[in-house]
Amino acid sequence: MHPVNGKNSSLTVNGIPTTVAGVGADAPTTVNAHGGKQSASPYRSDLLPPHALLAVAAVLKHGADKYGENNWHAIPVADNLNHALTHLYAYAAGDGSDDHLEHAATRILFALDQKRSGREAKLQAKKVDQAWVKLNKELGEQIAQDAYAGLLRDAEAIDKMMKPGSVLTMNGGVDFTPAPPKPKRRPRVYIAGPISSGNLADNVDQATEAFQDLAAIGAAAWCPQWSVYSGGGRDGDGKVGRDGNRDAGHPYYAYAKASGCGLSHREWLETDLAWVEVADAVLRLPGESKGADMEVEHAWAHRIPVMYDVGEVDLWMKQNHWR
Repeated sequence: MHPVNGKNSSLTVNGIPTTVAGVGADAPTTVNAHGGKQSASPYRSDLLPPHALLAVAAVLKHGADKYGENNWHAIPVADNLNHALTHLYAYAAGDGSDDHLEHAATRILFALDQKRSGREAKLQAKKVDQAWVKLNKELGEQIAQDAYAGLLRDAEAIDKMMKPGSVLTMNGGVDFTPAPPKPKRRPRVYIAGPISSGNLADNVDQATEAFQDLAAIGAAAWCPQWSVYSGGGRDGDGKVGRDGNRDAGHPYYAYAKASGCGLSHREWLETDLAWVEVADAVLRLPGESKGADMEVEHAWAHRIPVMYDVGEVDLWMKQNHWR
């Protein structure tokens, strides 16, 4: 397989590239005419057009000053292509109000990087998830059920689709009572958020507060942030102090060293993903975390809804008869 075609699955985790193909330690060795040895490269970076790249860099600086660095990471491929084509058509029409070729080239590079990096797939998955949440908010479960039932052609088909206990009536159309509530148990909500990234004490406090809020609305929360207590001791005064993050005796330190119970970070993540699979929903807390991002993607892959605040979870529980 060609080393730079972007399809080598060994270079990705959940569809996101983790290395650049062809530049690792396992790259083949080549010998030049003078006997010098070096890694063989599948690239000719020396052939890149410097004037064009400097022009693109100027566009990037303008964009970073106006919108913030890497703002384009949140822009999907379709939007970038639309802007690129607009600039090209404007240039072809003779418009001189902007540096159209430079902006078109930048947008095309954005689109290519979004696709090759895997960010485009994440944006599209999040878009689908948000659209589903929006549909539930706007229509409500009853209206959605009525709309679906209107597509069925006869009463027998409707009877098969409805849950036990529902009542079907025909009065010039289709009308039926709401389906019975789900079993009387608390919905399992997995709390995904930062642990070792940033301040451990703040991260655990944030997750603990979310756990308490979820419990208050009737959810059964799973808090992986508490894994920091899997080993280690407490400070000398018996209290967990925020200034003890780097104290080897601090319970939070056990997670950072990943030695409290003999599990590596990868083994912790594998354990957490197994709990994600049996969750009814995932609550993503604020804060940068590669592990939490992987848990969200894992939930999407298993068609598990992902929400971003407790109020959203509360609404979801009401609409799905958990409350």
